[in-house]
Amino acid sequence: MSARAVKALRQALALPDGRLPLVSYRIFGQINQKSRTQTVHDLFVKQLLQLKNVGVEKAAAIVQRYPTLSHLVAAYAEAPTEDARRFLLADFVYGARSKKRRIGAVASETVYGVLWAPSYDSPFGV
Repeated sequence: MSARAVKALRQALALPDGRLPLVSYRIFGQINQKSRTQTVHDLFVKQLLQLKNVGVEKAAAIVQRYPTLSHLVAAYAEAPTEDARRFLLADFVYGARSKKRRIGAVASETVYGVLWAPSYDSPFGV
């Protein structure tokens, strides 16, 4: 429910003295649900955060270069060798200027293993 709809609902339900009456559970749920629509970019970040060795800063560095899963998959497809795919993300830099860090081989292999491994029981620690 949008903020404007919530405001209109509150105005419609308000008693003459300004108090709000009790509402049903269904209406309470509608008022309090998250109304922001998720983008493909948002979902990709959430997917990355589910992976072992990929935290918020690493996920942010990945989506800065590859905003969606399809962008990353295209980059993997263009990589000339298996090792190039496996370590595609390893040298990405993240963090504050004073503490720049690399994503690293382990996290890069984890993401690679989820997207490109021939089977789910990948040796990449996923």
